Formats: sequence, structure tokens, C-alpha cells
Amino acid sequence: MNFNRVIILDIPSLGIGEASDANRFHSVGADTLGHVLSSINRSVALPNLTALGLGNIRWANPLTAVPQVSNPRGFFSQIHMASESRSEFAGLREMFDYQGIDRVESLFGTLKAAQLHNTRVSLLAPFTSYLANQRGVEDQVAIAGDQQAFNALRERIELGTPGVIYTRLVDCQTAAIEQDPTRYMTSLEHIDRHLGRIMDDMFASDILLITASYAHDFLMDGPRPTREYLPLLAYTPQIKTGHSLGIRRTLGDIAISTLDVFDLLPIKQPIARSFLGEMQ
Repeated sequence: MNFNRVIILDIPSLGIGEASDANRFHSVGADTLGHVLSSINRSVALPNLTALGLGNIRWANPLTAVPQVSNPRGFFSQIHMASESRSEFAGLREMFDYQGIDRVESLFGTLKAAQLHNTRVSLLAPFTSYLANQRGVEDQVAIAGDQQAFNALRERIELGTPGVIYTRLVDCQTAAIEQDPTRYMTSLEHIDRHLGRIMDDMFASDILLITASYAHDFLMDGPRPTREYLPLLAYTPQIKTGHSLGIRRTLGDIAISTLDVFDLLPIKQPIARSFLGEMQ
């Protein structure tokens, strides 16, 4: 498979169940998605996330509202965050920083330094200090809500410019902070509707990665963020049916896989590994 653009959709707060080391983080029983679904007194509509394999990730603890599908349109996995930091921004750094030859490098900085022909990096997000300090990123849009984010994202998808588009959504995160499960599910359904349009707009040479940079189960007592597995869904129009990518050991697999797309793989990584070769 040949790709020339990576579209990353980050849904901060969307945990999918307690991680194997949840006891060390006072997060035993944490399950953001499961608890939100069980607290909603209505049917939910997440057809695109379901079709991509969101329910398949939960094979050991299935969700009635997000069932497993026999022929998922995407590749699916759960990520165990490597960092032990309790900061909600630690996952963001883990997603995009990697170990270079003699220092920690940024995915965005590496793409800029490589000066690949006609390649563009776009950051559509509320600007945390980490994102604001990414040097050389010429296309940055400060996002205040998901509708604005999707409008900006679709404009860039339609251009077809090679590179990376990172979009950090905010509405689910806001609902989690406000401890409002109804708003949380409404926001997730809104994401799902836009997701269908994005998949229709994608070029054959695009790959879409959907994940969450941290988890926040606001329906249980305890510290935040919660220590949960994080979702990973990968979709490309090139492949009609996906499969499991197993358990990923770090969010850093996203940076390494993106570098792999552009033939910029670092020499050696202690934990992170590309999943491109597993998408067959």
C-alpha cells in the first residue's frame, strides 16, 4: 500500500475500559465508553464507528449499543499508554514524540526538516503549549468546537495535499469535564455523522487514524485522567475489510507508523512500532 497523507482524529477522554495496570492509578473499573452508554436512557446511533470496528475492540467485554461486526471496514486495536504521567497532555506527547539518534524528536518537526515535496502539516486543535511550540507548522487553526474542527478538516481533505492533518476534537472532552453523559453521547454521535462524510471524501492514498490521547471516566470516583485502554481505528479506501492489530504498547505507534508512510522510520525504537505492515 502506498499512502501520501495521514489524517489523525483525536477524541480526548474516550477510554474503552480499564488498562492492565489500572490498580496502580486508582482506576479499577474505569470504562468511559461503557459507563456513558449504560447511563443513557435511549438508543444510540454510531453506525460509522461500529462499521470501522469500535465494537470489535471490546471482544472480551462487548457493548450492546456498539456491536461487533463480522467484516469491519477498518483495522482496530486497543492502545496501552506507556507513559505513567497523570497529566492529560502526556498522551499527546507520547503520540507524536519519538526517540531520534541523540535526542527526542517530534513527528511534525521531522516532516518539516525532511522537506518532502509539496507536503503540508496541519494542526487543527485548541493550542496546548505542546502543539503551539511545534516549529515550522505553517497551517495551525485554533479550534473551539467540533463543528469548526470538521469544517476545517473537510476543507483540507478536499485539497488533497500530501502530509499530516491532526485534528483534536473538544466536545466530548468538555462534556466529560461537565460530567454530562447525555451531552457526551450527543457529541460522539455528531462525530460519527461527520466521520461518514470524511470517509466519503478521502482519497485512495489517505489513511485515517482515530484514537484518544487520554481517558476520562467521569462516571466513577477517583483521579483523572483514568487509566484505560485507548481506541485505535485505522481506515483507508484501499482496503475493504480490516482486522485486529492486537494490543499496541504505546501511543507512539501512531508517530512511528506515520513516519513509515513517508519512509522516515527511525533506526531503532525501544517500544513503538509501525502497524502499516500489519494492514494487509
